Amino acid sequence: MMTNLKWLILAGLLLSVLRLDAQTVVGQVADEQGQPLPYANVALLTLPDSAFVASSITDEQGHFMLKDVVPSGLVRISSVGYVTVYKETRADIGVIIMQPDAHMLQEVVVRSRLPVTRISGDALVTTVQGSVLAEAGSAGDVLARIPAVIRRDDAFEVFGKGAPLIYINGRKVRSMDELEQLNSSDIRQVEVVTNPGARYDASVKSVIRIRTVKRKGDGFGFDVRSTYSYAEKSQWHEQANLNYRHDDLDIFGSLTYRRNVRLQDSHISQETQADALWQQENTMNNESLSERVEAVTGWNYAFGREHSLGMRYSLRAMPKDRVLSGITSRVWQDGAFYDNWTSHSRNEGDHRPTHQLNVYYSGKAGRLSIDWDADYYGGKSNTRNFTHEDSQEQESRDVNSANHINNRLFATKLALSHPLGGGTLAFGGEYSRTHRRDDYLNENGLLPTSRSKIREQNVAAYAEYSRTFGFGALTAGLRYEHVSFDYYENGQRSDSQSRRYDDVFPNLSYATWLGDLQLQASYTAKIERPSYQYLSNNVSYVNRFTLQTGNPALKPTVVHDVSLNAAWKFLVGMVSYQRRTDDIIYWGEQMADNQAVTLVGNKNIGCIPMLTAYIGATPAVGCWSPNVGVGVSRQWLTLETAVGEKVMDKPMWTAEWGNTFSLPRKWRVSLDMSYQGKGYYQNVYMSRDMFTCNVSVKKSWLDDALSVELRGNDLFHSRKDGNIVQVDRLRVDQRNTINSRECVLTLRYKFNAAKNKYKGKGAGQEEIRRF
Repeated sequence: MMTNLKWLILAGLLLSVLRLDAQTVVGQVADEQGQPLPYANVALLTLPDSAFVASSITDEQGHFMLKDVVPSGLVRISSVGYVTVYKETRADIGVIIMQPDAHMLQEVVVRSRLPVTRISGDALVTTVQGSVLAEAGSAGDVLARIPAVIRRDDAFEVFGKGAPLIYINGRKVRSMDELEQLNSSDIRQVEVVTNPGARYDASVKSVIRIRTVKRKGDGFGFDVRSTYSYAEKSQWHEQANLNYRHDDLDIFGSLTYRRNVRLQDSHISQETQADALWQQENTMNNESLSERVEAVTGWNYAFGREHSLGMRYSLRAMPKDRVLSGITSRVWQDGAFYDNWTSHSRNEGDHRPTHQLNVYYSGKAGRLSIDWDADYYGGKSNTRNFTHEDSQEQESRDVNSANHINNRLFATKLALSHPLGGGTLAFGGEYSRTHRRDDYLNENGLLPTSRSKIREQNVAAYAEYSRTFGFGALTAGLRYEHVSFDYYENGQRSDSQSRRYDDVFPNLSYATWLGDLQLQASYTAKIERPSYQYLSNNVSYVNRFTLQTGNPALKPTVVHDVSLNAAWKFLVGMVSYQRRTDDIIYWGEQMADNQAVTLVGNKNIGCIPMLTAYIGATPAVGCWSPNVGVGVSRQWLTLETAVGEKVMDKPMWTAEWGNTFSLPRKWRVSLDMSYQGKGYYQNVYMSRDMFTCNVSVKKSWLDDALSVELRGNDLFHSRKDGNIVQVDRLRVDQRNTINSRECVLTLRYKFNAAKNKYKGKGAGQEEIRRF
């Protein structure tokens, strides 16, 4: 017994001696711009034989940690596309700057291969630098060719996840014009996050992060663009971006003008089973004209290696906002002719300029990373609607209304991160306060007048821990949000419509690899808050049998999402299963005093399960670079209505086939086709197959400083949509044709252009989108 005890004591002493020599080696890896470089390989080697001792992988902030090692020998840092670096081992190696591997990039250019998409951390990462995507044109053109990213007009969505938040070098993109300012040759990689974690607002269901290459040089630069398009009417988009950089000071500004005209012809069949069977056949013609002007200015100052602060101010104005509508209606009651209506309406908006101010600080205190943002937003709008309706059998009528809206928002956000236990702990909080006043006045007394006010406060705190192991990368987080929603009608607080929410949103993800196959499984809980328009109590006039309103009693939708992503060579796959509780659908109810009149609005429904799947391929064949993607979504919904049970589970297919041909002398030709099939989303049935074909030719000169592009969109004018909506006793079948076939000519010139270094991420962006 004593002998065994002696051996145990001796072993303990030996281990203690070894532990005295063993330490933890830490450091951070960054790219040539000083941006954190995640998922770089770090290995400890002995001298002189370079034998392997231990290894690690950098986290999202570029930090790494080698635990319980003797600090001697060499540390080797390597990452695809960068020159391998060797550093002498010590307890704190500091920041290691990686330089691009010029030889590798040259080989990539010569081979003209398409970018590789891989799973890295929480994202699907597509390399742009050195690939044919670097010649796509603008950042918007690049995103349109990223797997699972779909372009719809001037907006983007991630398949199965909806509209993403977009960041450029950590800075929130506030306007799609910013994507057109950024040249594709200046993009290093694009990261698509399909299940964002706790550090993002709980309503954010997808994120796109764009990382750029380093730009060198000081002085003055500018980037000007002029776009003319013709789609039955002339449209313009003019833009000028200015930048002055000297040492660590960056001053920037931009001015943008847009003139858009949208034409829409619709045929609407309407059937209401109430006190009688009411049927309508409507023909509608809409013409909307808008002119928008936006001016942006700001500055950014970097002091020291790890600190920067700045300010950004934007002023947006809408000199013209007008919609002209004409509707012809034929009505039957129980199969017998009832009436003919012809109505003409004019909707005019008088929008005061909106102001948005952002200030930020980004820096470090020791190993603690700090990002702070604050935002202010203010805007007013006045809208007047004039409708004259002629009736063949009944009295004619005029319906005139005015709507006055005043929005104000203050928001701030603090995001912190620190290495912990071989990984990274990210934590922080957000606060936003929103005031909205909405006055709706009807001059004829046919509709109720309402004066409402909303005050909402949102307080959030989060923590998220991520660590990379030898067998994969694990991330777990938790976000808490408290929402105080107070609704006032005619100056009096409505207790029944005011709400308090306290919600917790967990997230968990795990990524691993099996040879060339990379896998990522994740779970998140998210929330979808109704827009302020949905919460409005205003009643608007469609025709004498149809009115439209909001619903202040709407609850947010909670979404539980389980996703699996995979990447193998040039293939990418995604599968996602969602349970959408308290989903918000279109609904309608009959007016108590007249069953023939339907009041259309929204309501919450119990739960809708939904499954989406996507597979994409990006091979390369010589100068031809195709991008093929196929997706399907299906829901399980059986809706109880006053006219019976409706099963709404038909799946909806989508497909995209992009083709880029890189030709000599800086010529580029693109042919892009897309398809969306019939199927259900909530209680809306997409009733028409849509096919779109776009073609473009681009030529550039002077090392891409000057470029001209001619584009034809929807060449066959086959982008015609239709939908059937079932809302209790009302069924609406609508088919639309818009002026989607257009010819677009773009001229662009750049001189010493450089993207500003502004790093403000923005606070309260989801609240601004709800306005």
